[in-house]
Amino acid sequence: MDAFDFIFRYFGVIGLGIAPLNYFIMKAKIRPHVSGNLQLAEEYTKLLKTIILWMNLPIAVMAIGGIIGYPPSIEAYFRPCDVNIVVWLFYAAVIFVWAARTRWIFSNRELKRLHNIQRLRIILLRIQR
Repeated sequence: MDAFDFIFRYFGVIGLGIAPLNYFIMKAKIRPHVSGNLQLAEEYTKLLKTIILWMNLPIAVMAIGGIIGYPPSIEAYFRPCDVNIVVWLFYAAVIFVWAARTRWIFSNRELKRLHNIQRLRIILLRIQR
C-alpha cells in the first residue's frame, strides 16, 4: 500500500488525529484574550469543545468506514448514488450536525450565551488568517 492509498483509505482516521491539534491551536489563540476573566475562559472552553465534538462527527463516520474497509476509498464519498451504507451515514451525519447546530444556535439559552462572548467572531477570524 503506497502513501496515496493509505491517505485515501484512512482519511477519516487522519482527520480525527488532527482534530485535537485544531482544538489546542484554537485554545492557544484564545488564551491571551480570556486570561483575566475566568468565567469567559470557561465559556470559551465549553464552546470550543462543543465545536470540535460536533464538527468531527462526520469525520468519525469516515474513520469507522476506513477502519472496516467499506467504502474502499475516499472517492466513494463523492458518489453518494452508489449504494454504500457508510457514505449514506456520512451524509446523514452532516445533515444531523447541520440541523442540531442550527437548533442549538437558535435556542434562546444558547443565543444569549453566544451574545455574551461576542469576541469569539473576531478571534476566529484572526485564526483563519
